[in-house]
Amino acid sequence: MKILIDECVPAGLGAVLRERGYECDTVREAGFGSKKNGELLKLAEGNWNVFLTIDRNIKYQQNVSGRKIEILILRVKSNRLPDVFAASRLMHGSTEDRSARRDRRGWPGVATTGSNTKDSDFL
Repeated sequence: MKILIDECVPAGLGAVLRERGYECDTVREAGFGSKKNGELLKLAEGNWNVFLTIDRNIKYQQNVSGRKIEILILRVKSNRLPDVFAASRLMHGSTEDRSARRDRRGWPGVATTGSNTKDSDFL
């Protein structure tokens, strides 16, 4: 699984994911720094399987119908690395995939990915 990590996510998360066996790049490492979400998602399609962000507004700003990339939104208290770690079961090697269910805007169904199940959504 190839993961593209948004600029708003702490860069240290990439190192931890790599240690866990994930292939990932930050937006800056990919050369896409300062791109808007729509353009960023277009550039990411076909090169990465998952776009990882903590931007909760992306689901209201982007229509993802027909997109070829999954979007994982970590719902965290802040973008501090300890808060991101605490909310992510990726750190523990477990996710729940409900990508077959989609809402009216094309967003996949919600599945929790946090130690506290209301903290994170897999979209």
